[in-house]
Amino acid sequence: MAALVWSALLGATADGCDVPTRGERNSALARAYVEIGEEELAAGRVDSARAAFRAALSHDDARTAARTGLARACAEPATTQESVLAEAMARMSRRDWRGALEALDAADPHDRSAALLAGVCHFELGDGERARQWLLRARDEPSHASPADLLLGLLALREGDSARAAAHLDRIDAPFDSRLSAAMGELRRSAHRDGRVSIVAALEAGYDGNAELSPDVASPDASVALEAGAALKPLGQTGPFARARGQYRKLARSSRFDSGLADVAAGYAFSGRGLVASAGYGFDASWISAALHRSAHRLEASGRALLSPWVLTVGYVGRLQRFTHEDLQGYSGLHHGAVASVDVFAARASFGAGYRFGRDLAADTAFAHVEHAAFLRVRLDAAENLSLELFAQGANREYDATDPWLTLRRSDWTVEAAAWARYELANRWTLQLLLGGQRAQSSAAAFSFTRLTATAGVVYSMGVL
Repeated sequence: MAALVWSALLGATADGCDVPTRGERNSALARAYVEIGEEELAAGRVDSARAAFRAALSHDDARTAARTGLARACAEPATTQESVLAEAMARMSRRDWRGALEALDAADPHDRSAALLAGVCHFELGDGERARQWLLRARDEPSHASPADLLLGLLALREGDSARAAAHLDRIDAPFDSRLSAAMGELRRSAHRDGRVSIVAALEAGYDGNAELSPDVASPDASVALEAGAALKPLGQTGPFARARGQYRKLARSSRFDSGLADVAAGYAFSGRGLVASAGYGFDASWISAALHRSAHRLEASGRALLSPWVLTVGYVGRLQRFTHEDLQGYSGLHHGAVASVDVFAARASFGAGYRFGRDLAADTAFAHVEHAAFLRVRLDAAENLSLELFAQGANREYDATDPWLTLRRSDWTVEAAAWARYELANRWTLQLLLGGQRAQSSAAAFSFTRLTATAGVVYSMGVL
């Protein structure tokens, strides 16, 4: 999404000769801009003439006089101002933000295109206050109002001010670049759902074709689940954070497998200059049939680098877990997990692949194991409010020692696939459907099973502050 935003911004300010996307139709205002364009062109002020004709087209894209005037203005030789903007954009394309600002020092201080480019540069350099000053100046020009509001909205999201972000993003009637349609919807929803304090609640109903993971005879069951959570980011995207969530799942038939989960975490996050990273401590506990099943302390860290159009992600979790049931205490111990993935983003889709590694140092060496997994994922924005996602994974787990009860050393293979469909009902409401399948094959027959699942639910998310 970031790649599309910047390419659209640069395209919108390249030379002032592109035909803008029409916004709100206003024929009278379009005629006034045409008159201004003719006056500016007659006076030899080519840059302002182009801007006026583009403004006319943004209000009435069928006006012949505006198209003809823009063509005449664009046939005129490039001005010194245009050369300055071209040099600045050439440096921006190389991500030389400071060099672009140096080039813009020679620009007309009243030029709104130069103000927009300066705002982009300061945004990328992490100087929010200067970026805001330049972008507010740029949005005075009608043809630059949409990209300026987009960046001001992104800046507000970065700072955790969801109300201000929503105000800027809701001003954009139509994306200034057709490739941004899906991204705009996602940004607007983020503005309404994220914030310094945010809450989420979900209710879902599901079907599990093998709730007890039986190897021979399937044990189908239906379930209802309720989940709620909250997150705190007092300083925005960069700074300390805390979050908590809880979940309860009730099965219709196998009530002895009713389960609950509680999870809390706190840490520090950083976001800026194409990098998102966080590190923190967490604690989680799970229950089965109202009895504590497992608890775990964990340290976790993750990082994501945006190398347009690629996104590289790495993560690590170290869990010191304890199982409470006497028969399961041998599973207690330290577990290490690491993941690395790469995704490539196109206009309305993304494709990703990754690798997971796990090392479990259980107290009983018969339960200690090494796990390797490879996965693929595809996301498609099928419509403005509808997204589809596919996921597939293959995993192998090799245990360290022979299990004395099974009289063998376990080796497990698992293949699973899932498909999601999410429909955005409103800025804060999401309807989602999940279909999944899993096949586990183990050297110990009792641990081989096939499982098919389906769930449907609704999610409510809101940024409180």
